[in-house]
Amino acid sequence: MRLPLSILFLLFSSSLFAGQDTYSCVVKDVRVISDNGLFEKTKSFIPAQVGWNFIIKKRTGEVVGEQITSERMIPDVLDKGGSGNNFKVLNRKEWDPTFREILYIEVMDSSFHSYPYSFLGLRFNGTFSGICK
Repeated sequence: MRLPLSILFLLFSSSLFAGQDTYSCVVKDVRVISDNGLFEKTKSFIPAQVGWNFIIKKRTGEVVGEQITSERMIPDVLDKGGSGNNFKVLNRKEWDPTFREILYIEVMDSSFHSYPYSFLGLRFNGTFSGICK
């Protein structure tokens, strides 16, 4: 009887802490740089759309989502966060020597709000932001 209980405990404890290895995020705002150099709201744009969900793996920096993804990109965790610093990740892909794509996301502690984290993302000529847990 002890063996099955210990197995259940191990399964429960590992699933309990699994969420601490990721940020689960949702896009709340998207802006693009206009011809006059200002950030303007947009409803439809390549880097993101309001309501899109994605997950950031803290250890690797990989971004996983149906629309926002770092698939086939090289992730680089610039700062793991903590001690007053924000979590920062840069994913990059080189299509050819003349075209490079980057996806930069910074996750900030927002514990004084009703949600634990907020984020700012940069991709192509636009920004997207939202909340994470």
